[in-house]
Amino acid sequence: MPKLKCCYCYGEFIRPPSRGALYCSFECSVLHKRKKLAVDLNKETPELCYWMGFLFGDGSIDVNNKLQICLSSKDIDILTQLSVFLFGKDCVNRYNDRCHLQYSSPEIRKPLSRYGIIPNKTKKSVLTLPERYKSDFIRGYFDADGWYSNKKYKHKNGKFYSKYVWGICSYLPENLEVVNRELPIQGRITKKKKQELYELRFQSKKDIEEIRNYLNGTPNLKRKWL
Repeated sequence: MPKLKCCYCYGEFIRPPSRGALYCSFECSVLHKRKKLAVDLNKETPELCYWMGFLFGDGSIDVNNKLQICLSSKDIDILTQLSVFLFGKDCVNRYNDRCHLQYSSPEIRKPLSRYGIIPNKTKKSVLTLPERYKSDFIRGYFDADGWYSNKKYKHKNGKFYSKYVWGICSYLPENLEVVNRELPIQGRITKKKKQELYELRFQSKKDIEEIRNYLNGTPNLKRKWL
């Protein structure tokens, strides 16, 4: 039988693979699932605003006040940081190719709704920027739904050039309009071909550097900011 790693204490244990066990014991299961907020969600700070932007992009909350976020296992570090921020400890569930964090409580619904994080937000809710720390919120939103690329291409003259792209996507163009108005320079919002998706793009190295300087800070999703 294979060795498994407990999602709470990270100790190794042996179980039949058919059981799909996540914990080495019942006690670890209870301790891992028992969560209590370690932060005041009503007090705006740069770190809180970053996580609100990140949750607006990649998180969800349902009508039963269950907040959850599921990411690829390559982003386990950022989800662990979110867990430590919210609960003061690592409460992330780890699977082979993904990681998952959830929390159910009526106390989170109102604070999150101030930023547009409501049930079925993807196609129904427009984000609301905080009064302060707007750049932190947008950095979190970019880390969730944005991308950056730098690709080489060959021009017809035979020379190679770099093509820079910085962008954020959303099902609602209104979200991108809110972000675009706050950035130090304004980009173009277009609808993606054959998709019900809009994107805000910048393709000038100078513009991208200016946006980077405006949004630069921590926490951040390191793989995008490298």
